[in-house]
Amino acid sequence: MSEYAKQETQSAEEYARQHGESLQGEGGLEEKLQEKTQELGEKGREGMEAGKERAAGGMERAAEMMRERASGSEGGAAKASAKVAERMESAAEYLREHETSEIWTSAEEYARAHPAQALAGAVVAGFVIGRILR
Repeated sequence: MSEYAKQETQSAEEYARQHGESLQGEGGLEEKLQEKTQELGEKGREGMEAGKERAAGGMERAAEMMRERASGSEGGAAKASAKVAERMESAAEYLREHETSEIWTSAEEYARAHPAQALAGAVVAGFVIGRILR
């Protein structure tokens, strides 16, 4: 159960205690709580999917901008820009082809197996995103 779901469950239990109701009672509060938890979980998943799509679109736009800026130049910088743009497009494609839960699971497994590389990747990603947003 996610931290958010736990907090919502605790809030519902507190509400029930304050109003003299039991979560197991005849009034169907337990069913209502389960329905609300499922509804909140679905809204959360929808929000994450929408954010994933926005991120993929942003990565594709950033890759296109990098290609445009590097198109008139030659040398190592142009090659590096083309390679980064290619990787960004690949990442955007990965985001679109996989569900959010699969992505989180893969990221967690990678970070556990390669903590130093995961930290370095996070620093680089933060730098790149910071540069793009300027």
